[in-house]
Amino acid sequence: AASESRNSVQDDYRKINIENAFLFDSENLTLPALADRLQLSVRQTERILKDEFQATFTELKQKATINRAVTLLRTTRKTITEIAEETNFRSASYFCKKLKQQTGKTATRSDVNKR
Repeated sequence: AASESRNSVQDDYRKINIENAFLFDSENLTLPALADRLQLSVRQTERILKDEFQATFTELKQKATINRAVTLLRTTRKTITEIAEETNFRSASYFCKKLKQQTGKTATRSDVNKR
């Protein structure tokens, strides 16, 4: 039972570590860097992401990027093009498409500010 409890705590710690990596370091985060941070192999890291988050590294990174872009839309006066460039989308139209796919909202301040 003690071993099971320790594993649960380790799993919780690992999940928080992953969430923090995407929340605070997503711009420069790579799969090998995340694996290193977790002290796991790349393959083990991929498996954990699929099991715990039902998503691939790429999907989680894109979600984090979109969330960052939404925050910029809400909190700055930057244009859609400026935000797309700052968040490394190849074009404003691609950014708008991905934003709509992920959030169901268009890339306008009034739309992203709706809860």
